[in-house]
Amino acid sequence: MVDLDGLVQGSKTFSFPQNSERPSPTLIANAIGEMVSDSLSRNILSQAVNIPCHSDENENRFLDQLLRGSHINRRERLIELRAAVLRYEQIISDDPLDQLSHRRLIGALGQFLSLAPGSISRVMPKLAASAHSALSLNGNLSDVWLILGWASSYAYDWPQTEGACRQAIAITPLDPSPYILLALTYLQSGQIVSALQIAEEAINLDPYSPMVANVYALTLNAARRFREAAKVARDALDAEPGFVKLRLTYGEAKLNMGQIDSAIEEFTAASRIMTEDATACGLLGLAYGLSGERSEAGRLLSRVKQSPNLRGQAVHAEAMIHLGLGARDEAISALELAVTRRGTPGLFLANAVFDPIRDDSRFSRIQHQMELAH
Repeated sequence: MVDLDGLVQGSKTFSFPQNSERPSPTLIANAIGEMVSDSLSRNILSQAVNIPCHSDENENRFLDQLLRGSHINRRERLIELRAAVLRYEQIISDDPLDQLSHRRLIGALGQFLSLAPGSISRVMPKLAASAHSALSLNGNLSDVWLILGWASSYAYDWPQTEGACRQAIAITPLDPSPYILLALTYLQSGQIVSALQIAEEAINLDPYSPMVANVYALTLNAARRFREAAKVARDALDAEPGFVKLRLTYGEAKLNMGQIDSAIEEFTAASRIMTEDATACGLLGLAYGLSGERSEAGRLLSRVKQSPNLRGQAVHAEAMIHLGLGARDEAISALELAVTRRGTPGLFLANAVFDPIRDDSRFSRIQHQMELAH
């Protein structure tokens, strides 16, 4: 099963089934190369990285350690990923049929995206192209269909995302991962009833997965079934307290029910761990603004505007904080910019937090620009 949240957050590496074909090496290697050059300073890029190559066994062990290693220091982790990517590129160049290196390269890609979100808009089209290339060789690769859907969703290409998810479901009908992505696709494209239906199918397949529970609670929130959303998220948190995204979803349900203090408590707990997560900052700033703590909301607004680690991904967070401060025009302007940039995860316009501006004609134009279902 593909852990999409783990892939996006970089806490888990992505791997294909052992009998899968490999995606196009050139496209993915180029994508990684661009991300590295965009996201690291010249000083870091110029640093030499020694990779032991005494034997295949030692090399494989070293590369495994690069992907599995967990570093608090973002800069160190980026350097490690750069080393892994460059080495994979070399291995693939020498042996284009080395499937394991392709799997590891995609794992590195997922982790690098978590640390360099500003590169998403440039990298995702190439990731989609590489998936197309792999699927032209073998159309029965569920995981590659899922990659194609994931990449397409960042470009707001809902038909391609839905089609890719459906293909993955047809190949692996008992894997909840494509159901999760399909539910999020329906949610982001404004098809709430369909999102609920698919999320319920996913929860029936894996009722103990915190990731599935989180998506189900997200769809319940969007459907204005706040009490049910809070219960689903709370029960999942009790079972898996380490799945931090559930705190955001639980807090959002609390916020929608008017329990602002409880929402702030959950958003704060999540933000302490997800320190560079734009959605966490945005929701906390929104709640602070609604509670009257305008100085705290303003502090978070300044942070998301200035943080280099949130570059390109924080505009939707700015919109939420502006809403908390009652600044409708600024909120809509931020949303317009977010949609123009594309590639902004977490931008679910069906969420109740955007209800104060839902009747504005500019909001309708934003929905049209995202090609939402009406």
